[in-house]
Order: sequence, then structure tokens, then C-alpha cells
Amino acid sequence: MASRNIGSWYHGPPTRVTDTAQDRRRASRRGRWYDRAVQPIPVHYNKALGVVILCAGLFVGGTGLLVVKPLLIGLGLLQTLIGLGYISRPVAMVFEDRVEMKNLLGMTMKTHDVPRRDLQVRDGKVYKKGNRTALFGGFLAHQPDIAALKQSLS
Repeated sequence: MASRNIGSWYHGPPTRVTDTAQDRRRASRRGRWYDRAVQPIPVHYNKALGVVILCAGLFVGGTGLLVVKPLLIGLGLLQTLIGLGYISRPVAMVFEDRVEMKNLLGMTMKTHDVPRRDLQVRDGKVYKKGNRTALFGGFLAHQPDIAALKQSLS
């Protein structure tokens, strides 16, 4: 018999076609980890700020091409990549048990061990309950993502 690659995608043996409601209730009481998993909530960077940085980078890079200055071309390319990062990358990922702060390359820079139930949203910023310093938010964060996080907290 050929061995199976049991990676992170493997969720147990395939379900039988003849599963009854009693079998499903019994399986749900066992509480498998993939049944209880809650998806993290990504909070992205401000899209408008990303578009402004992207347009400025394209302008600087285009000007560098017109006047044939390699330094301007390189700076425009760098600024364009930063603008693309602001448009596509999350600034934070809110998990059930922690908040991970990310950089533009997608690496986790800081982890706050704050459960999701201990977070609160005030004035477009995310705070730990009873704390006066914001974890993230404000002008840098995409406000519809903050609103979705606020809705999931209530």
C-alpha cells in the first residue's frame, strides 16, 4: 500500500456517505481542532495612502526615465513597490489569542499576546481593554477593516 502524505491539509478519514445526524453530533462533541478554528481578521493599510505613494513613485520613475537619471529611476521603482505593498499587504492580523503586526514584506515584526475578547475599538484605533496606548489603527489602517473587527468583537 502506498503511503499517504499527511500534511496540514489532512482532516481525518473521508466521511461516509451513510453518516447519520447522530454520527455528526457525536463528531461535533469530540471538538476537532479544525471545527473550532476561527479565521484571523486581517487589517490592511490605508488604500488611499497606498494609491498616493504608488502614483508618486510612478511619477518619479517616469521623470527619471525622461531625464535618464538612474537614481531617480531607482527611487521611483522603490516608491512604487512600497505603494503596492500598502495596497496589498495587511498591517496586522488579529487571531483569537494574539495580534501580529506585519511589515510590508509580510514578516511578523511584533506579536501582542492579547486575546481577541480583550480588544476594543475606539476612534478608529484598536486598544487593549484598560490601556490608553493603541496597538494599531488610525490613519495608517483601512477603516472598513477596523469596522469589521469592531463588528466581530461585539
